Amino acid sequence: MKTTVRFICVICFLVSFPAAVPAASDDMLGIYRLAIDNDPQFKGAAYERSALQESLKQAYARLYPEIHAEGIYGKISQDIVSSSNPVYTTGSSDYDTKTYTGKLTQSLFQYSLYMEVSQAKFLQKRADVDFQFARQDLILRVAHAYLTALAARENLAYANAERDDIKMLHERAEARYKSGLAPLTDLYDARARFASVNAQVIKAESDLRDALQAVREICGKTVSEIKALKEELPIVMPNPENPEHWVKVALEQNLKIRSTQYDYDISQKEIDKQMAGHYPKLDLVGR
Repeated sequence: MKTTVRFICVICFLVSFPAAVPAASDDMLGIYRLAIDNDPQFKGAAYERSALQESLKQAYARLYPEIHAEGIYGKISQDIVSSSNPVYTTGSSDYDTKTYTGKLTQSLFQYSLYMEVSQAKFLQKRADVDFQFARQDLILRVAHAYLTALAARENLAYANAERDDIKMLHERAEARYKSGLAPLTDLYDARARFASVNAQVIKAESDLRDALQAVREICGKTVSEIKALKEELPIVMPNPENPEHWVKVALEQNLKIRSTQYDYDISQKEIDKQMAGHYPKLDLVGR
């Protein structure tokens, strides 16, 4: 638990000061920079934030005046057989008709529109909080995928070293058996151990490929080799070293809690907006 927290603190420190630490694309910071541009989950959160930010503009737009214009053109053809009106003569005649209409509507008071604007503001705030949470989640996913890949590589190296040792024992057992110095059971035992360690190597290779694939899914780039962590990492202890203090801070600043609070505010504004449908409204209309 302490090791995990320390690694997360290091990642947060590096992300907070990206300009101070130059990094290639195969170290942890480089993977994180690639993930910002390529991770599908993070990009989806960014697009969702952009879409929700448009809701405030749309809400304000309903407070602006609306202008409607319409033009109608018609052509009438008639054939008068007889008429008692001396103005109209018999025969065929054609004439045009044109109609132009303009209408301006300005809302002077509509309570639901103001509630819609207020609701859109909370939607925008929640979108910003959710985007910050998506960035934090990306940091954790990059750290987890990267450290998992490092652990898989170390496991593969250990499995290969163990296989080399078991291979030597297997060769000695075969030589001793052929020379009559060891029974057949010793040879079968050495073969079984060698087959078992071969299976461990195959599994370690598969785990490493899966771990590198997980890194590729996050950063959008095929990674065949990743750099090991530094031998010495600067670990800064939390100040103050009081768990209760950080629990209190988390309750006040935790992004998921803040997002849920905004959900409550948005729901309250929706109730007010629906109730406003029963209130009178006043519009200024000119034609």
